Amino acid sequence: MPIIKEERLRTYDPQAFKFDKMKEEVADAMKEDWKRDTIDDAKKRAITTTANYDEFKSRVAGCMLKPIHKNEFNAPPKFSFNRQVEKSHSPYSVNGAVPTPLAERTTKSSSKGDIRSIRELDKELRRQRTAEERAQLVVHMTSDAVQRIFGREMDAEVFQKLLEALEQADRATVPQGTASRFLTDMATLCPSSTTQAAAFYSAEERKLITRLLARDKAQIEDPEVVRLCASWNITPSSLAAALAECEDGEATNSSEGASGGASKDPNPECMD
Repeated sequence: MPIIKEERLRTYDPQAFKFDKMKEEVADAMKEDWKRDTIDDAKKRAITTTANYDEFKSRVAGCMLKPIHKNEFNAPPKFSFNRQVEKSHSPYSVNGAVPTPLAERTTKSSSKGDIRSIRELDKELRRQRTAEERAQLVVHMTSDAVQRIFGREMDAEVFQKLLEALEQADRATVPQGTASRFLTDMATLCPSSTTQAAAFYSAEERKLITRLLARDKAQIEDPEVVRLCASWNITPSSLAAALAECEDGEATNSSEGASGGASKDPNPECMD
């Protein structure tokens, strides 16, 4: 005869009784009952709606899985692996040093130049903690890498993260002309991806590209800049206005620095 495990009866103690704790226990129990009934209904429903036993077996085995929302595909991981592991716990040596052959393979496989797809670029972006680190992905990205990553597939969210990193990063860490070079490579080497992204870009996102071009001193008289603006649906007037704002901000900032006053940037979009 099976032995049913039951909790011991507890004597009611008004001093130790907490209504909030009991309320949480009742809510958890109600949730467990609902989950059990839902899974049981799914199993019973599979009896009459499946075509064969293999399909029935698959549905019963998968009825307890958690559904995945579309926004969770590109969401960052909820926890990180080996972020806080101490070096003393490393199995390789006392000082935590990795053997040379393994270290070389690890460095080669994780280098920014070996990114071959938009998915790998997304994973690399998640590993970077600061805007400066994310901006370095664009700084070290060659024209061949741009074509290899964005030539076949375009992820507007990943591309937007790269542009935001270029704007938020310290200008001392990003060489001037990086954004213009990146946008030009996209327009010339990946025209289909550029057209796809520009078609769905809002006014705010186009303003972001305009500010980046203005920071790189892109002149509207340059034919290359005109073609670049046409590719990203940017009007020359908006670029001219952004250039004027940047020049005014730099002039005001330099004059305040020369007079010894507190420097306050009137145009934070173009200046750091």
